[in-house]
Amino acid sequence: MKAKNLYPIRYVALQTGLSTHLIRVWEKRHQAVVPQRTDTNRRVFSREEIKRLQMLKNAVRAGHSISQIASLTTEELRQLVGFDATNGANVSSASERVSMEADYFFKTSLATVLNFDAEGLESVLDRAAVHLTKLELIDAVLVPLCKKIGALWKQGKLKIINEHMATTVMRSFLWNLLRSAQVSETSPKIVISTPAGQQHELGALSIALIACESDWRPLYFGSSLPAEEIAAAAAYTGARAVALSITYLKNDHQLNLEIKKLRRYLAGDITLMMGGQGVSPLGDLLDAFAIKVLKDVDSFRIALDTLRAVRHK
Repeated sequence: MKAKNLYPIRYVALQTGLSTHLIRVWEKRHQAVVPQRTDTNRRVFSREEIKRLQMLKNAVRAGHSISQIASLTTEELRQLVGFDATNGANVSSASERVSMEADYFFKTSLATVLNFDAEGLESVLDRAAVHLTKLELIDAVLVPLCKKIGALWKQGKLKIINEHMATTVMRSFLWNLLRSAQVSETSPKIVISTPAGQQHELGALSIALIACESDWRPLYFGSSLPAEEIAAAAAYTGARAVALSITYLKNDHQLNLEIKKLRRYLAGDITLMMGGQGVSPLGDLLDAFAIKVLKDVDSFRIALDTLRAVRHK
């Protein structure tokens, strides 16, 4: 079929501020939109459907349940949210919108952690998933939330039980997003984990989600894996890359050994990437072994796009 004036789901996500996961859920579970399909079975959306999704998002933000409004006609939705049918213009720019919404969700999430409110944190993250893309959610809410929690704990202003509660909720939240993500069977594979001794897995789960958004198939095998197991996973699955999350340097000697072994065990054409708060002190070692350093969410996305482009030349 011809896809003239039809747009892929990633474009729709950028235009509406909805995550691709939420768009799929609203389509499958609530039939809020009915996108067409390309010859390769990819969803494509019309300009009218993009406007409809924006109106649905505005209505949900105003407090309406998606299950109650998904069946409304476009005209009924327009009346419900007072949508400007002429141009659908927003008051603020997209960047201002993201900044304001992300700051709200970050501060509200932090408040639930300080109040030891697990259900409240779950609710805030679920609402954030509606209003933000996965990249925005991770980069502007989850990452700064983890850093703030760690800083408060080190300052003695937060109990360890608050940190454990937040970690448990965020781990479950990220797992649910990861399990529901859809990636093509033909997408390149990337093995994701944390090296031996690194127990914190929120960073690894986050980059697994980013990989999905970049149309890579993440193969996540948990935390604290020895170098030989990570290399075996890459060999068995035919992965093009390995990405590791390093949160802290508890035993830098052991970590150095694990990194050296992993680079030695991996095939030469497999790209090795590492990111996280514990990466900075390892700069010289990573440079020596030509390991790609991931400074932030965007650098990981760019690295994946670049690697895909190089392989297709």
